[in-house]
Amino acid sequence: MLMPYILTVLMTNRCTAKCAHCCMNSGPDRSERLDFPVIRKTIDELNDISPLLTVVFAGGEPTLVKDALRQSIRHCSEIGISTRLVTNASWAKTPSTARRVLKRLKADGLRELNISTDDYHLPFIPFENVVNAWSAAKEMVFDSVVIANSVGPSSQITPECIKKRIGERVPLRFDEDGIEHVAPAADADGTYYAISNSQLQRLERGAATLSDSDFHLMSDISRLNAPCPYAIRNAALSARGSLLACCGFELDGNEVLDFGDVRTTNAARLIEKANNDVIINAIAYFGPLFLMKIVKKVAPDVSFSKKFGSVCEICRSVVKNPDAILALREHVSAFGPVVIRRRMKVAKHNQEAA
Repeated sequence: MLMPYILTVLMTNRCTAKCAHCCMNSGPDRSERLDFPVIRKTIDELNDISPLLTVVFAGGEPTLVKDALRQSIRHCSEIGISTRLVTNASWAKTPSTARRVLKRLKADGLRELNISTDDYHLPFIPFENVVNAWSAAKEMVFDSVVIANSVGPSSQITPECIKKRIGERVPLRFDEDGIEHVAPAADADGTYYAISNSQLQRLERGAATLSDSDFHLMSDISRLNAPCPYAIRNAALSARGSLLACCGFELDGNEVLDFGDVRTTNAARLIEKANNDVIINAIAYFGPLFLMKIVKKVAPDVSFSKKFGSVCEICRSVVKNPDAILALREHVSAFGPVVIRRRMKVAKHNQEAA
């Protein structure tokens, strides 16, 4: 059975920025937000069925929901769960403000800090904010401090640019093929510092507002034929209270990847329900490209883009296409048995290895 070991809490879909590439469609014009009782309930219910290693607080901009954020971090700290904050650093307008905010969050129990910056954040968040947050974090001892940077073919804010702007030779998390480097040893202060470099993805607002030339797209997508390591295992709680398969893109209301409302149903029951869905299992054990190929075979009239840049893009093109999902539901016999066999094989292997 697939179980979450990381939970991303999307505190709000409101944001201080409205980035053109945002995979969550966040912005100042949105208002959904979570309160602490709902967050605590979800964390506790999931942690009861399988220990959570990390709870990630993201958004939107999670610091806009300050009280619930701090309460949630403290709760995780009290029950032994590590925490990470993903932020655009809009709050780090001065070095002293950055220190004050991070000092409080560190005292609450925050263990990891991720700061997002790229060409699309820059019109809203000056890079100086990133420098302020980075410098302030280095005065404290976090488990990790990472700058998350998405780039396209013509990006100006690249890992090399970031290194020059902060004046440090920070290691990269991924190589040119997107393969994660072996994590370097922690710095002298005990903190892991890195730039999490990734390709810009054609998802949600980015798919609607940017052109294909802004992305690294491939016509040969065979290299994207891989299982999704995140489905269920890196679950997300949306700002509307839905338990989602992942935090890859906005999923509220999706027939496949939105498991239901945690405010009315125990989160453990929602995970059990998700594990009974053959499409979710197919994504987890074979990957979205596997499902796309099934759809093309059983329903050739369903159309897809000819180029993709990531597994997430393929997943979105399948799960957000009602005709594709209908075809999969109607022809489950075309792929269900092989998915169940793979699931049983993996379960047996895990049991023997335990």
